[in-house]
Parts: sequence; structure tokens; C-alpha cells
Amino acid sequence: MRYQYRVAIGVVMIVSLTRPFGAQSSARATWDQARARKTAVEIAETWQFPPGDFESGAKQDLQHSVFAVLPFDLPGTLRWILLVATAPPNNNCYACAPVTGAVIFALKDDVWKPVCDQPHVTDLGTFGEPPSARVRSLGPAKPAIEFEQSSMAQGYAGSSVTFVAEVNQKLRQVLSVATAESNEAADMPSDQTFSWQATVETSRSIHEGFADVIVKSSGTKPAENGAGIRPYSDTTIYRFSGQLYKKVE
Repeated sequence: MRYQYRVAIGVVMIVSLTRPFGAQSSARATWDQARARKTAVEIAETWQFPPGDFESGAKQDLQHSVFAVLPFDLPGTLRWILLVATAPPNNNCYACAPVTGAVIFALKDDVWKPVCDQPHVTDLGTFGEPPSARVRSLGPAKPAIEFEQSSMAQGYAGSSVTFVAEVNQKLRQVLSVATAESNEAADMPSDQTFSWQATVETSRSIHEGFADVIVKSSGTKPAENGAGIRPYSDTTIYRFSGQLYKKVE
């Protein structure tokens, strides 16, 4: 995974990347999303992927699509991040996830320009579709992308969130936590049926610029000895430690 900005990828790309996005008297109002999407796909078409990035192993005829356009501002700099899903054709099995890359645009000298791109940010998803994505602040000047993924198999359901943030000028996964589990759709006896959910919050405590993440869980879970279901309640704190979040013991 390389975090890089390509200055020129052919005459057409040079024109597309350096052309002003309109007068910037109102930066958000003049942001040309359609043009940015086109530019992001053109950049994605130059990306190289190592073997094993895709479930099928295929790297031919890769398809690129922008599935999220999100504000990603830094203090004093307006930015947008475009998330790009890349996958080979017919990448639609249960375990087949696209590779999610990113292109970040910033407003510089009254012009919207792509300032960095990264082919491989994460490989979450199922049936060829990426997870939902939204912006989540992990502290002052620490915008992050929160990916939420849910799945179900044979009546067992679960969900999780994964945070991606900039660390040392590179987008990387800094935390992934389960947020729900249930077997309520599995038609089990009531004394074997469980369900729990979790909320994810950020605290005012800051370490290396990142806020602590607090996960509060409640509901029911299988007993550790396998004897029935027990009430479940837990609060876990995760703290940033240089490259990623770690559980506070």
C-alpha cells in the first residue's frame, strides 16, 4: 500500500488534475463532485495491486467505482476524501471483498486538486460490495473514516466498525471492534438465544493527538462454560499508541 500523489499520468490526466474547479468564493458550493469522481477513477486506473489482493487472485480488467465522497478537513485546509472500490469482474462471492482505495482533494490557491492517493486502504466488504462509510472525528485535527460492516449466516448476525485515520502521512486501519452479535434468527430455544450490542464513543482524553475510544456493550452472551446464556455488560477503553489503538488493561 503506497500513499502517493501522481503529478502526471498522461496528457488527459494532466488537464483533468490541474484545471481549476471554479471560482472559490464559496469553497463548498463550487466543489465539482462529478469532475472529482472522474479524476479519482482515472487515478485509480493507474494503481498497481500485488498478488493476493483479491479473493479470486484475478487482476485483469479491474473495475473502479467511487462509493463515498466525504469531507476530510484539516485545520486551515478544506479537503474531501473519495473512497474507490476496486475489484475484478464477477467478484460477488460471500467472501469476496473489493479493495478500497482513496483519493484526497484539497483546496489550494483557490483550486481543488488531488493531493494524495492510496490504492489499498482496506479490504472490507462482502459479495463484492464495500461496507458503509462515514466520517468520524478521533480528536482535534484527526478526521477518520468509520467503516461499518454487518453479516449474517445461518441465523447468526454480527456487526463491526473499523476506523481508518492518517498516521505518518498514510491512511491505515487504527482500530476494529465488534459492535453486535446475535443468534435470534437461528430459531434456538430461549435459554440458548443471545443478543448484545455496543456503542462506540470518543472521550476527552487525548494521546498523541487521538482521543480514547470507549466501547460500551450490553445484552446477553453464551456463558464461558457453555452452560446457557448470561447477562453481559462491559466497558472497554482503547488508546492510541503510536500506530494504532490498543486495549487499555
